[in-house]
Amino acid sequence: MNFELDEGQRLLKKSLERWAREAYDAPSRQRSTTDPQGWRHAVWQEMAGLGLYGVGLDEAHGGLGGGAADLMLATQALGGALVVEPWRATVWCARALSVLGTPVQQTQWLAQLVEGRSLMAWAHAEPGGRTPSSPVHTRAQRVPEGWRLDGQKVLVQHGEAADTLLVSATTESGGVALFFVPADSAGLVRRGYRTHDDLPNADLRLQSVVVGEGALLGETEDAGAAISAIERLGVVLATAEAVGLMRELLALTLEHLRTRQQFGAPLASFQVLQHRAVDMAVAVEQTESMALLAALSLDEDADGLATALSQAKVQCNQALRLVGQQSVQLHGAMGITEESRIGVLFRRATVLESECGSTAYHLGCLAG
Repeated sequence: MNFELDEGQRLLKKSLERWAREAYDAPSRQRSTTDPQGWRHAVWQEMAGLGLYGVGLDEAHGGLGGGAADLMLATQALGGALVVEPWRATVWCARALSVLGTPVQQTQWLAQLVEGRSLMAWAHAEPGGRTPSSPVHTRAQRVPEGWRLDGQKVLVQHGEAADTLLVSATTESGGVALFFVPADSAGLVRRGYRTHDDLPNADLRLQSVVVGEGALLGETEDAGAAISAIERLGVVLATAEAVGLMRELLALTLEHLRTRQQFGAPLASFQVLQHRAVDMAVAVEQTESMALLAALSLDEDADGLATALSQAKVQCNQALRLVGQQSVQLHGAMGITEESRIGVLFRRATVLESECGSTAYHLGCLAG
């Protein structure tokens, strides 16, 4: 397993970090979060123009190629900038299409997603579903017109603004399938809101929503394996975002320690604070190494993949808490204010810790 980035990956990492630094600074993000829909269409289009939504997708569908390691690098750059425009939801839907979709469906949808002409949201989580392995209670029943869907979905990222929803539902055969549901479908109710980290989410209620026969993604009523693969990718993306976020927390904290004066000397001159900063740096480096191992294991479908993913998420969650809390402590009371970027990063870190499986869940997976 090669842990060195190739030339293309280094260029991708550098270009996205430069874009995040120059085009998506703190004032730019604030303009996005204060937009009525919680993100800006112009930035979404700019991200599409950079080719972001083509990372990890086959070139035949307008993608840039690459795999989970490339997606990890892109997500890491976006994580440090706290981008609120659609990203992970699009990646999940595109991956589902590339794995399960028929040639006709791939032709119809993938180019639209890559070019930013269509916004699709991943609707899988349900009320009470606290782990990735929770059962799917939304039901899909065959009717003369195609399929009828009934159920609820929660925490659908960008679900209120999406023009199409990719909804998981249990069919009469007992398998879990995925369905394209147009946002204007009769019987579909969407309730949008912002989570603690400013990300736009929505809860969905499907009441006798009828979709056509062609709404079934692929040709199978059992998409369980594909959904599991997407959830594994979700762990990689969550750990990658955490690395970018923690690097930003660490950089801001180190700058504060160097410039803030106390007792006539910079805070960085106090050994006890130096030790805290070193602990933060070590946690970030450990998380990045384990995130890269998880991404490469996913790309190569290596033995021990499940173990690598759970280990990475446990390390990620523990590091998020350590780095986040230390950043706030070392900044003092201003670290939790709305005006401080530290406070904004800390809120995202707190939410991210529970996404794609909590520490307790992944420790349980490791325990077997």
